[in-house]
Amino acid sequence: MVGMAATASKLLSVQTDILCIHVAISIWLDDHTHWSINQRGHNRLHTVQRIIVHRRLLMDRYRVIEQLAKQHSWTHGLELGVWLGVTTFWLMKHTDLDMTCVDAWEPQPDNPEYAWQYESIPPDSRATQFTPWDHAANELHFRSGAREWGDRITIIKGRAMNISDQIEDHSLDFVFHDGDHSHPYVYYEIERFRDKLKPGGFHIGDDHNWDTVRKSVQSAFGPGNYSITGKDVWYKQI
Repeated sequence: MVGMAATASKLLSVQTDILCIHVAISIWLDDHTHWSINQRGHNRLHTVQRIIVHRRLLMDRYRVIEQLAKQHSWTHGLELGVWLGVTTFWLMKHTDLDMTCVDAWEPQPDNPEYAWQYESIPPDSRATQFTPWDHAANELHFRSGAREWGDRITIIKGRAMNISDQIEDHSLDFVFHDGDHSHPYVYYEIERFRDKLKPGGFHIGDDHNWDTVRKSVQSAFGPGNYSITGKDVWYKQI
């Protein structure tokens, strides 16, 4: 059994490497942008670097959600903050979940957590793009990939706090929080979606190493009253 577990772990690592490389190459080759060649190259390189650096964090995320889904026989989850769909597509391949996926795919110039990105963009480009991400291209990438999974994926475009009334109360096994990471936004998001969970449902999130995320989660549940696994994944059963 130990040998089988080790083999499975190595296989998961290889699969995650392949997935990260695939996403990185897709971003680099994509040509949907308003920026100059130099600006586009700089920001794509930044995004590729983020994917590679966070490879192991992605693996932690996959393991937690996949294991909980199988342990509790989950059928329906909500992901708040989809980006390119890396987490979504992994869950499609490795679980029987149906997913509702929410993302605004738009700049957030009012969000202090992304101010460093705003300052890095030349002033004459800030009116059309402000993060390193080409939002239109990212949305297209996700929607194209989602078609493979048919009605197992439901897409809602918008910010989480604005679309909660589109989610039926007590309909979800879990909510995965991976959108706006500012405080107290994450706290308000947790509170807004509490009633969307079935009894015994889970709130899950990543980037617990971010001060803003940690403050919001602790405000919602109290310090020490939720679980942390891997390097940055947190979860709480309701």
